Amino acid sequence: MENLRKNYWLYIITGVIITANIATLALLWLYSGGFYKSPAEPPHTNLFEYLCKELKFTPAQSDAYRLLRNEHQKGSRKLQDSIRNAKDALFNMLDQSNTSDETLAALSNKAAALNAELDVFTFHHFQKVRGICNADQQKRFDDIIQEALRSIGPQHQNRPPPRP
Repeated sequence: MENLRKNYWLYIITGVIITANIATLALLWLYSGGFYKSPAEPPHTNLFEYLCKELKFTPAQSDAYRLLRNEHQKGSRKLQDSIRNAKDALFNMLDQSNTSDETLAALSNKAAALNAELDVFTFHHFQKVRGICNADQQKRFDDIIQEALRSIGPQHQNRPPPRP
């Protein structure tokens, strides 16, 4: 009993620490994907459904867009795999101390060229999607694309560069 009195504050502090840890973990879980949806998360997670709804596509337009989307997904998947392979080849050179700058530049340029090809492929995809829209839908489509570009553009342009 005397031992319990001597360690009374130790038990209290331990209880407070455990309670604080449980509360912290619960809050982290709730705010990182549990029940809470963060405001930064887009209101739409399925671009296909979002565009069909926002542009008020007819069933025929939705079908045409679905075909375009499937074609784009197949092509972009191949390009993304090629980009990943090119970057893997580049970073696999890390263990070689005598790698020339020309070799690194060639591997880096290959990845950059594939990335540019993906950008052009995606641009043409959205041109085709815009092509299935009527005049009113095209105006709304243009607005949606501009909003998307603003949301994914450089967000920290005015920040000074990090210190070395």
